[in-house]
Amino acid sequence: MTFSPCPAQMWLGNEALLRAGLCPGARFLDVASGSGALSISTARIGAEVVAVDQSPVMLRLLRERASRESLQIDTRAMDGHALAFGDDSFDMAGSQFGVMLFPTCRRAFGR
Repeated sequence: MTFSPCPAQMWLGNEALLRAGLCPGARFLDVASGSGALSISTARIGAEVVAVDQSPVMLRLLRERASRESLQIDTRAMDGHALAFGDDSFDMAGSQFGVMLFPTCRRAFGR
């Protein structure tokens, strides 16, 4: 099984990262990463990416996509409502299409 986001999704993720000022070497957390439209764009910029998603299948697809481009992305199966990272572990975090699908969006944003 292969899955690649449409070019518009990749463009949108890349544009958002550039406007947010993501720099090479920054640590980035992609929450509810799915198959990685945002993670792939982030890794292409040169950031250190950790992608989390509840679906091991989606994370496998992300690893396969990253491998085809020789990109290093740390993937972890994890509930976006219960992230297992300490405060200030990342320079930036994002979610392109995942958090909007959470049953409790306020909880996803930590409020």
